[in-house]
Amino acid sequence: MKNKDIDHEFSEAQSEFKKYLDSKGSELSKANEFLAYYALPYIPNPSNHPSFKHLFTVDWVQDLKQKLKLFIQQNSQTLGLIQPGCSSKLYKMYKDSSKLAEMNDSDPATKDETLSDRLKSMHKNMMVMQKKEAYSKRMLYESQLKWTHFSYDVVRNCKELIMAME
Repeated sequence: MKNKDIDHEFSEAQSEFKKYLDSKGSELSKANEFLAYYALPYIPNPSNHPSFKHLFTVDWVQDLKQKLKLFIQQNSQTLGLIQPGCSSKLYKMYKDSSKLAEMNDSDPATKDETLSDRLKSMHKNMMVMQKKEAYSKRMLYESQLKWTHFSYDVVRNCKELIMAME
């Protein structure tokens, strides 16, 4: 990848992270251990910043992968990620990415193509999930609306019955 592409990808990632922190990351701001990361999108080159440069090392990434693997193995059933006798989708994704990384270490030319294909696939999955989320929200809204109308009808019928009994 060219430096220009990397810079563009980095700025997009920073922008997405900032959007996440602004929208869904409000819960994380309550934990002191995550507060420093709220500055991350505003730092032009975090890989050189003293507070964040450790995040850009190979050792940190490998340690994070190990922690994630251990967490998934220990908690997948508890968190409902898998049913007894089935394997976790999250764990499969982790294993697939590990295999992909091992495979791509040997051939740098294939690495960009494979990662690009993987990214396209993940983007496609994300779009499908967003459509499902929108559909689910719409169905939930319609269901709530139906229950509201139903409860009004029940209350109205009860009032009519009470008035008829008097």
